[in-house]
Amino acid sequence: MKDPDYTKVVLPNGITLVHKQIKATRLVHCGYIINAGSRNDEPFKGMAHALEHMVFKGTETRKTWQIISYLENVGGELNAYTTRDYTAIYTSLHKKFFSRALDLLSDIVFHSTFPKAELQKEKKVILEEINMYLDSPEESIMDEFQEQFFGQHSLGHNILGTPADVSAIEQESMRNFHQKFYHTNNSVLAIVGNISLKKAQGLASEISASTGTHQNTNADVSPQPIVSRVVKEMSIHQAHMVLGCIAPGHADKDRWITLLLNNILGGPAMNSKLNLAIREKHGLAYHTESGYQMYTDCGLFTIYIGCDSENLKRCEAITRQELHKLATKPLGKLQLSKAKNQLMGQAVIAEESYSNVMLHLGKAILRKGKALSFEAAMDQINKITAEDLMNHAASLFNPEKIACLTYKPKR
Repeated sequence: MKDPDYTKVVLPNGITLVHKQIKATRLVHCGYIINAGSRNDEPFKGMAHALEHMVFKGTETRKTWQIISYLENVGGELNAYTTRDYTAIYTSLHKKFFSRALDLLSDIVFHSTFPKAELQKEKKVILEEINMYLDSPEESIMDEFQEQFFGQHSLGHNILGTPADVSAIEQESMRNFHQKFYHTNNSVLAIVGNISLKKAQGLASEISASTGTHQNTNADVSPQPIVSRVVKEMSIHQAHMVLGCIAPGHADKDRWITLLLNNILGGPAMNSKLNLAIREKHGLAYHTESGYQMYTDCGLFTIYIGCDSENLKRCEAITRQELHKLATKPLGKLQLSKAKNQLMGQAVIAEESYSNVMLHLGKAILRKGKALSFEAAMDQINKITAEDLMNHAASLFNPEKIACLTYKPKR
């Protein structure tokens, strides 16, 4: 097997560093991936997301305005996001300012102070974010479907949290959450760009990092999906529908087949089966897609349709027909070859985004301790047969395992 094209090392200060040098760029991308997301919210739903906001609001040595301007003054970008499984805090900027970026990132990740006045202001901002999100049914339906599907399991928690829980978050509870999860045993530092390993390792070794004993696994209680069919009438113009089922997690060998199935059925390309059948052939919807989310202990496969409410039944019937075809009729040799080439081509495009590469390496090392090379990943795709696809589709798309949530306009 080909050697990995990255270096992983545990530094004396406890930081796990993953590094990949790319000389054909002036940029460097670096970030911390922390093994804590909304499924770890405690004691309030929305804690992980609120903390992600608050790391920009002050440290032991920096005020909010100093954090905001420190990288932006040299053209850098500072970003963060929260998922159900992890939180990413990262930056992209010119390589000559790399030490500045690493210093700031490490300060806000390990030494944030969560000032009370800033927390009260930021909670108002998050409540506005929740309201804005609720005004976008094509987005909010996905989270509500997950809440419906996973019920009381932690994977059902809305990433933004509830207004009541967000309002109840206080400085002490946030500090406790930060102390438990934001330390070297529960995070990875990823660096990708035109920076040598020697320089990256030297600067990262000087970081004053928090240490801790807790190592998050997110695999304590397996979810028990709730397969239901729910219809809600709302003050909207267009109908929205999500169909979904349980799928393999990110450590399951069948994830490769699921990735290929997702791309064939409703991936980003215009020639996906759902787009051709629903939009191109019948003109029934502007937007339809499928998605595949991988978590530690399971995955979630979803299909989204947005259309006029009069077309909803037909769109669902066509969707289920396409699922039945995939589960009962193997793809021809040419079809399978085209599907694999398309997925590989998309992977090549994604690999050209070095920021994405940095995040991918950080997540892979955090989850599994290693990352597959592009060639190794493509080998897994190439091994998939038409029978593999059909058999997996038959198991995955069992009608009795598919839940549904619909938003319909009020009459």
